[in-house]
Amino acid sequence: MRYIQALMRESYITGVPMVEDKLLVGLVFMEDIVSALDCGWTESPVEKRMAKQAIVFEDDMPLPFAIFYLNKYRCGRYPAVNKKNELVEILSSKALAGTLLAEMNREILRLEKLH
Repeated sequence: MRYIQALMRESYITGVPMVEDKLLVGLVFMEDIVSALDCGWTESPVEKRMAKQAIVFEDDMPLPFAIFYLNKYRCGRYPAVNKKNELVEILSSKALAGTLLAEMNREILRLEKLH
């Protein structure tokens, strides 16, 4: 757990997907690190403390589905996997908002060129 704690601190991130042979096997969240610090588990293997069950998106799921879950559960981030259960990205509300804004800007520019 200490390695993950250092990685999160140095990278300014609050969650780390755990991948084995390209397959998502778990997630470590900031809450897991805080619990490890509180309970003296910092030297424990990550496999014992990581979340093994989480809401996972498939990379071809409709966008409204992702927005619904991001709003409903307020997790902040969800792993997206392909059909082989390989991690392809981490979807966050911040990344989603940025993508939607960029797409809206492209559409506005396209419409302005028409007039």
